Amino acid sequence: MKRLALMTVMLAATLVTTISPAQCDEICGCAGYFSGRFRIVDDVSECRWWEKEVTIKSGVGPQGPQGETGPQGPAGPEGEQGIQGEQGPIGAQGVQGPTGPQGPQGEPGVCEITHETIDEILARLDILEGGVNCPNGEYVGNAIILTQAHLDNLSGYSSIRGNLYIDSYRGETLEGLECLESISGNLEILDTSLKSLEGLDNLKSVGGYLIIMGNYRLCESDADDFGEQIQVGGQKRVIANGYCE
Repeated sequence: MKRLALMTVMLAATLVTTISPAQCDEICGCAGYFSGRFRIVDDVSECRWWEKEVTIKSGVGPQGPQGETGPQGPAGPEGEQGIQGEQGPIGAQGVQGPTGPQGPQGEPGVCEITHETIDEILARLDILEGGVNCPNGEYVGNAIILTQAHLDNLSGYSSIRGNLYIDSYRGETLEGLECLESISGNLEILDTSLKSLEGLDNLKSVGGYLIIMGNYRLCESDADDFGEQIQVGGQKRVIANGYCE
């Protein structure tokens, strides 16, 4: 009897505390497999299922089933814009397309004839009747007339792309320049012995300025008339020439 009583006391001392399944799970990892009450025995190194008298050693139990997938998280912030790439090389030039068909011929034009046109035609006829030949076309560059030889070099030209300077010339006329019709630059007639501007009868336009000055034998009125009959793009000065009654 004494031995039985001693064993009962020792058993009571061993089964110290009754705990819930959750507490047992924290200590021994056993609550997921049993239900009921548990007791901690000895040094809390094992749990005992009180109702079934099953002892479970402390430690982590097998992995439980996988939980449900959680909701998707919010979208992250938009990334910064990337750096623009370099421009590609220029493509090769395309092949020229074929020439299109020729268009229909236009209607005949109408020529309007005015008094100025008639005068110009008559002047050209006078040149032809007088045997004047204009074979040289356009003179390119500035031209100067100091002597008769200079004047002869300009004979036969219909235009001058540049300036014309007639300075200190001792001839009385400018015969030989009958073909001249236009000067793109300036025209200066200074300090000459000219009595008339004969030879420049067909000159129609001066692109720059016109100066007729200091020609003591040239009538001022004749110089004025000459300046009025041509188109001048720049300034026009006719001054200090000869006096004629």
